[in-house]
Amino acid sequence: KKENNQRKHVSTRSNQNAVTSLPRGGIHVNTSIGAIQFGMPPETIKDVLNLGLDKPRMYVVPKERFNLSVGISVAEIEFP
Repeated sequence: KKENNQRKHVSTRSNQNAVTSLPRGGIHVNTSIGAIQFGMPPETIKDVLNLGLDKPRMYVVPKERFNLSVGISVAEIEFP
């Protein structure tokens, strides 16, 4: 049986600013499969909502989940 090794191509949306740096940290990216957020410092869902961005469908947790220099978690998933 032959395996299908095709990967789905994901592209950024061309009709909007695709990449947004959030005020409290993290990066919000609009893609063809929905919004993705890289890093989740506390309160960033408020940034997303206040900026009128799409709510993330996926989150990418950073390798280092704590920022020791400022003493916060960068992997704090919140809901609106």
